[in-house]
Amino acid sequence: MSTTPVNRPSTDAESIREKITESAGGAPAFRTDTTPEHEHFLVRLPSNALDRLSGIAANIGMTVLRIVLALVYLWFGVLKVIGHSDVFGLVQATVPWFDAHWFVPTLGVIEILLGIGLFLGRARRLVLIGVMGHLIGTFLTFIDAPSWMMHNGNLLLLNMNGEFVLKNMVLITGAFVLLGATKSKVPWLGLRLPFNRQPSVGEAPIPRAGA
Repeated sequence: MSTTPVNRPSTDAESIREKITESAGGAPAFRTDTTPEHEHFLVRLPSNALDRLSGIAANIGMTVLRIVLALVYLWFGVLKVIGHSDVFGLVQATVPWFDAHWFVPTLGVIEILLGIGLFLGRARRLVLIGVMGHLIGTFLTFIDAPSWMMHNGNLLLLNMNGEFVLKNMVLITGAFVLLGATKSKVPWLGLRLPFNRQPSVGEAPIPRAGA
């Protein structure tokens, strides 16, 4: 004689207990830690080569940027002075009221002086302002010699000369960043002016005037 199990109806208490258990199993546990998950992940990351590289860049990045910008100015300036620069025709088309045979070498001398100023770091604020002024002046080519800069007068279709001048926006930005990181000091007066400049990473807070 076989016995068939009898399905005993569950009581109300057992039903409530099962629902509570299912809800607890499907819902995430209540978190008392409000720290975002990505921050927990970052804390668990070990120090690696990228961290060290970021530290090196933070320490010497500004100096490297200044030296590289100085090298570019010295190199381009020397090419103009010795007559081996390919921008002769472009300069002549941009400033036709000047004779390029003397204007290009003169421009080269100015670039060499700016490069030396960048390299030595003397009167840095004035040198950087001069660099930005010089680079901004190169965009005069888009006004005075547009046929040298783009195809069919379309500003979106730059040729090689147009690309060459457009990249000066990066150099202008680099000089601007260096200017912002330069301490507010007038070398020939020995005065530190009370500009409200935020200190760089690792730099001591700048005291306010009269403090």
